[in-house]
Amino acid sequence: MKEKGNKWERMIVDLIRALSRIGDPRACSSLNDLLSYPDNNVSREARYALVWIERLPAEVERLKSNDWYIRSEAASTLRRAGWRPRTSSQKILFCLGNHQDPYYLVSIGAPAVPALLEVLRNPEDVRSYGDRHKVVEVLAEIGSTEAILGLSAIWIEGKNTPDWKFKEFVAEALFKLKWRPQSLEERLRFYMQVGKGFNELDEIGKSVVPEILEFLKAEFLEQGYVSGQALEVLERLGDVQAGPGLFEMLKSGNNWHHKTRVFQALRKIGWQPQSGDDKLVYYSAGSYCIRSEEWSELVEIGDLTVPWFLQLFNNMVSGAYGEHMRWTIVTALGNIGDEQAVPTLLEVFTSFTPYTDYSMHNKAIEALQKIGGTQVVSGLIKVLLHENDTLQIDAARTLGKIGDPQAVPSLLETLKVTILDGLKMEIVEALGLIGDMRAIPALTEMLNDSKLFLRNAAQLALDCIDKTNKSQKESSS
Repeated sequence: MKEKGNKWERMIVDLIRALSRIGDPRACSSLNDLLSYPDNNVSREARYALVWIERLPAEVERLKSNDWYIRSEAASTLRRAGWRPRTSSQKILFCLGNHQDPYYLVSIGAPAVPALLEVLRNPEDVRSYGDRHKVVEVLAEIGSTEAILGLSAIWIEGKNTPDWKFKEFVAEALFKLKWRPQSLEERLRFYMQVGKGFNELDEIGKSVVPEILEFLKAEFLEQGYVSGQALEVLERLGDVQAGPGLFEMLKSGNNWHHKTRVFQALRKIGWQPQSGDDKLVYYSAGSYCIRSEEWSELVEIGDLTVPWFLQLFNNMVSGAYGEHMRWTIVTALGNIGDEQAVPTLLEVFTSFTPYTDYSMHNKAIEALQKIGGTQVVSGLIKVLLHENDTLQIDAARTLGKIGDPQAVPSLLETLKVTILDGLKMEIVEALGLIGDMRAIPALTEMLNDSKLFLRNAAQLALDCIDKTNKSQKESSS
């Protein structure tokens, strides 16, 4: 009988707790009767239930408070008590107060929109940015007119907010809902945040060009980057009138990557600078993507480009593309013919070893030969004393091709002391090409050399000197 009584009392306690969770005041009369029940457990639960039912309306009312802490505290109390919301408004307030997953509110639909928008307008109501993102997703999922208008207002009002990630998230939701700003300026900013949609501007036509340029300029100067998609719109429109505006960005920006991107856009729309200074700025921005036919334009500018070429040469990265660029630069420096390049070219010339690429060495020889002059000759004369046989031979050959008589004394001195037949051969040929009379005694003496190929080379050199002298006499007479 005792066991049966305990089972009955446990059932009464469960019923009391159920009435407590429901919170209906009509249960108070029955609960009052149970206060005098003989079992202490039953009477105690009845007393707790009466206290809770009397308190319940106040806790539900606290869910409507403007204070985030009060709402959260009320929701927590109701949750621990096992209370469940019954109306849509209670479900919304209880869900937000408990920081439950807001996706629960999608089933409620449009009635949940005002409360969700209020959360976004008062970010202190939410503990983390992640919650705000979820609220935006729920509003986008509901997709009502009120939700779209509310999100668009938040996006427009929040253009100066430091929370750019949240701003982009709102823009992405609006983009999916097919909302677009009315003004072109705001639409560009909208596309920028979404990271797509710029192709929609193609339908407007070339009238958007000034607005896009202003937008790009502001982004470039303030943020240090450009929107590749906005540039693509200009490229597709192909309006040459965009050229001057884009060129100003090249002159004012510092970011190499984005300047290169602007350079490519200028090339695609067909705009070209006219003055030498502007061409140098233009090609400096696109230094890694200059076409072969464009190098000739840089050479035509002249010595103005030499410092830039030298800086580009020194900064060029290694690898197949880098080496090709260095060859091209060395060739261009030779074609320009300015002595500013001589120290660098001599360094390239003398940096040759059996383990390096001989083609760069040859490019430097060709460039030095084209430039010529006292500085080149002096540098090559020093190389005649180098410990590397190959460098000595190449220096002698290059001095002969330059044909400057300043080199004759040093060539004769080297001829006298060297034991290398290959070097002797190159010096003899160089002396013949220069055609200076001071070389005749040394070359005449070499006609008695034990090696036939050196005797023959000396004879040819003497013939060249004789021919040179005769032509000089004829021209003077």
